Amino acid sequence: MSDRADLALPWDKLFEQFHIKVVSPLGGRLNQHWLVNFKNDHLVLRRWYKETQLDEIDYEVNLLKSIAELGWPVAAVIEGPFEMDGYIWGLFPYLYGEPPSVDNRAAEQRARGRLMAQFHSDLGKLSGIGQRKDWRRCEEILFDSELDRLLSRNEKQHPEEIRILWWHLERARRRVEELRLHSRPGIVSHGDFTPWNLRFQDGKLSGILDFELAHWDHRVGDFALSW
Repeated sequence: MSDRADLALPWDKLFEQFHIKVVSPLGGRLNQHWLVNFKNDHLVLRRWYKETQLDEIDYEVNLLKSIAELGWPVAAVIEGPFEMDGYIWGLFPYLYGEPPSVDNRAAEQRARGRLMAQFHSDLGKLSGIGQRKDWRRCEEILFDSELDRLLSRNEKQHPEEIRILWWHLERARRRVEELRLHSRPGIVSHGDFTPWNLRFQDGKLSGILDFELAHWDHRVGDFALSW
């Protein structure tokens, strides 16, 4: 293992409970991951970021289970979540494959757009998946009065920057009202449907990774975030 901090992790306890051996660290932005060996098969061990709330972990775990049941190749939890040494852990399948080629960026974007449309079509079949805790749809954020108070408090110190932000906020609010987003149905949004979160093997989709940003929003929001 290349990371000295890994030496302090409870590998003995994990081996005793799950009979897994660590192969290599896989890293992560907040949540940390390790490739592990279990009965000659590869799995992924995840340690959730310490500040992550249990209901947020449950949201992602339940979402992945529901998407897997639709037939999509996502890493639904095998074991967990479980607590050990003050952290929440989980064991997931390792999704084999490689990210799509981006040598022809326009072609990759078109193919990914078609794939996203198919994914959204199936996500629309999910039931019982609400909003992730402390997340909101875009129109709820835009019309939050705290935005107005925040900009007003900083107008004197940063007049030019705040003027630009007011212009964008008012323009976005007008556009949202024209589109009547409040009355439009939502959908589960992946939040980062990018090439590095997709895996392909033998020309077929073999994995969709990273549902850390998944939440309830508009389809077009997922499209914008993916670009």
